[in-house]
Amino acid sequence: MIVEPEIITSSVRNVDFLRDVGEVEIEENGRDTENGDVVVVEVIGEGGYYDRAEVEGGEMVGLEVGQLLVGVLGERKAVQGFSSEIPERLEKGDELDFVSSGGVMAKCVSSPEGIGEPYNLKFLGFVTKDGKRVNISDYSLEMSEKLEVDCPLVLVASSRMDAGKTTLCCGLVKRFFETGKNVGALKLTGVTRQRDTLLMKKSGALKAYEFTDCGLPSSTGDSDKAVMASKGLINEVGREADVVVAELGAGLLSSYNVLEVLKDSEIKKACVSLVFMSLDPVGAYGGIRILEDHSYTPDVISGPSTDTEAGRENIRRFTDVPVLNGMKSMDEIFEIVRKKVFPGE
Repeated sequence: MIVEPEIITSSVRNVDFLRDVGEVEIEENGRDTENGDVVVVEVIGEGGYYDRAEVEGGEMVGLEVGQLLVGVLGERKAVQGFSSEIPERLEKGDELDFVSSGGVMAKCVSSPEGIGEPYNLKFLGFVTKDGKRVNISDYSLEMSEKLEVDCPLVLVASSRMDAGKTTLCCGLVKRFFETGKNVGALKLTGVTRQRDTLLMKKSGALKAYEFTDCGLPSSTGDSDKAVMASKGLINEVGREADVVVAELGAGLLSSYNVLEVLKDSEIKKACVSLVFMSLDPVGAYGGIRILEDHSYTPDVISGPSTDTEAGRENIRRFTDVPVLNGMKSMDEIFEIVRKKVFPGE
């Protein structure tokens, strides 16, 4: 069957034959699903907060009942967003939910108060090419079991989503770029959305990728794949970069395999600096303790918990780590990180 979708979401941006196409071939027969399958759905019910879809390039397009969308089957396990699961099998007409603006489709199993219900979708079919079902992993960079580059790695982690990680990463990228360094930028964990890597690229990154570029709609599920995707991305950008700045999306205690990536011995060895972001002093304290349990010592504590002097003082009572606000003291944060990355300069 041939359909004409109105929206092709950014989650399938690497599936090259979908760019600038008016028609998409789909298989309507029911079958078992796989993480990363590319699907076509119809919007059949309005929802709440997540009412727009991101397309390639970062533009946000409003959702309307009756629209046909191309997206990807994937999980989301957010603390302040939807949690979802992929049905084991899909038949034409089955209902799904729009659980992430990047274009992730699944069945919502939980949502927090205040964001409303997800937009409801009707499954129309699996996207095919030459009779073969399409998965985003067919159009991805290679995962790797080994780090193959010797490039210093700066990690930015947090106690939870929406802690300001991307903004701080962009600040570091911009300043490294302005000092003449080739900077690679990555988002290693989270749920797909192109916005963050586009912001890093705009800040001066030579290359900027996320886990989706290694075929994962999100970094939930198989921890080995999440770690191998991280290493594949570091290899990809580290071959040309003087330094790699990498965001760990979501929080340390999440379903996105953040700790599993941090615990990997090769990634731990490559990391020369880590900045930790928290939303409150308790999160800062807990984050420091968790990181210490895994042989990491953050070089800076930042995030919303440091917006006021009261917050900064509360954190300083329990740590000797510098406590600095990224919006007010970015140059100072950069100098601390720079000296760890390039100690001889």
